[in-house]
Amino acid sequence: MINRKFTKNATEEYKQTRSNEKRLHKSKKKCHKENLLEEVKSSNESRAFYRAVNKEHKTLNQRPPSTPSQVIIEAPAEEYEEEDLIETPTIDEVQDILIN
Repeated sequence: MINRKFTKNATEEYKQTRSNEKRLHKSKKKCHKENLLEEVKSSNESRAFYRAVNKEHKTLNQRPPSTPSQVIIEAPAEEYEEEDLIETPTIDEVQDILIN
């Protein structure tokens, strides 16, 4: 059976290797993007080059809303239309339920 409790050394080692992997992945991704820009720039297609640069800038500035009140959740209207409407209970029905 797999040991569910990890030692402190094992968790630290995992965190360290994951950090190194993330760092390596990030540097490779950055290098790849720079190579793509260099390739477009060297092909003397100025429009394609600036389009790639602008695309890069647009993706950098995107951030999620800072507060939950700014998040808009759109629920499909179809789900609500299909539901049966429940009649509100009368005062007599509520009193009967509370008494019993």
